[in-house]
Amino acid sequence: MILCTECRCRLSDQAEACPDCGYPAIGAGIPASDQHPLSQQTSLKPYRLMRRAGLITIIGAGAAALADFQASAGMVGVAGCALYLIGLLGAWWNT
Repeated sequence: MILCTECRCRLSDQAEACPDCGYPAIGAGIPASDQHPLSQQTSLKPYRLMRRAGLITIIGAGAAALADFQASAGMVGVAGCALYLIGLLGAWWNT
């Protein structure tokens, strides 16, 4: 097991790229000349940030529901779920 140099996620030493952020694994059995330049790699950081923002929004909706702001809690909860799903699907689509 090795750590991703971008996000510090644990990955197999045989992996070509990090499963979390998509950053290419250095020395993963591919000669350095065959690795894609970083300019061609799709960064998954925006999608990871969208998922985190979605989770924070969902937590905020839960707090609003506990404070008896039911109407706003519902709207914020739906927005948080949508944001999380967009981040999840965007990362999946670009992997």
